[in-house]
Amino acid sequence: THFEKNNSIKTDLFFKNGTLSVSEIERYYACPFKHYLDYGLKLKEKRIETFDTMQVGNYLHKVAEIFVKENMGLLPIEGDFDSTVEGICDKVLDSEEFSSLKDNEDNVLSIMSIKKEALRMCRAINYQVEKSSFNPVLTEARFDDKGVIKSLEISVKNKKLKIVGAIDRVDIFEDYFRII
Repeated sequence: THFEKNNSIKTDLFFKNGTLSVSEIERYYACPFKHYLDYGLKLKEKRIETFDTMQVGNYLHKVAEIFVKENMGLLPIEGDFDSTVEGICDKVLDSEEFSSLKDNEDNVLSIMSIKKEALRMCRAINYQVEKSSFNPVLTEARFDDKGVIKSLEISVKNKKLKIVGAIDRVDIFEDYFRII
């Protein structure tokens, strides 16, 4: 029937692999139409070589990830903290994802400002670890069939879907853990 055909189109459009990410669920509940554009039609915005809010967030996220990963077991950092973070900032800026932004002269002030924000953020992470008994043990921990953590399987209208994604950081203390 017509309904079954349309239902099959939706399933093929959104759940080809039988997986659903946490980001996808969040996007749907924030704005179903934006979800349709991003995950159904897979439209992408044309990239302009200046920092937009999404790129700033991605840059800071990457700096935090590398800061924790490279210093796991060493946190809190004493000594030349600023140069450690500055090195990480430069490493991220030199990466393929961000290198073209570095080449645009219009971004010089933005980069300086974002680096200051990255330093402030890393100081906050360092402070949290210093003042807490929890220590980071995992960063970007995937939860899917191949990751450290198995995916969560749910049933929706007799169709099995696996919720997959990544956890930014997992900290532990004795038998307790926290997910960040």
